[in-house]
Amino acid sequence: MAALLAATEEGSILQIELEDLRGTLNLCGRSPASFTVTDHDADKVLDACRDAFTWMQKHKVAVAVVVCSGYGKNFRLSHCAEVFEAARRAMDESACLVFGAVFDPMLVDAMSVTWLAGGPDG
Repeated sequence: MAALLAATEEGSILQIELEDLRGTLNLCGRSPASFTVTDHDADKVLDACRDAFTWMQKHKVAVAVVVCSGYGKNFRLSHCAEVFEAARRAMDESACLVFGAVFDPMLVDAMSVTWLAGGPDG
C-alpha cells in the first residue's frame, strides 16, 4: 500500500490525485489480489509480473493498480513500459488500469512492482 500511495507524492513521474487512487482501490472489492516483487534483476521482476498477469487473465478483473518503483542502473522506464503493456494485454478492454512509476532512492539498483487487482464483488 505504501508503494501505491507513493505514486501520489510530489516528484513522482505520474501523479494521481489521492481521492482518485482511493476510489480505484475501492473498486478492487473486498478481497483484491495483490503482490509486490522486488529484485536487483529487472528480468526477474518482469517474469514475476508476467506470471501474475497470467493468473489475472483467468479471473474477471475489473480494475488494477500497478506501481513500478526503483532507482539506479537496474531501473529503467522501458522496464515500467513492459510491465504496463503486459498488464494492459492481460486485462479486458473495459477494465480500468491505473499505472504509475516512482523513483525511490531506497531501492538502490533495484526495481519493485506493486500490483493490486480485483472486482467490485470481491
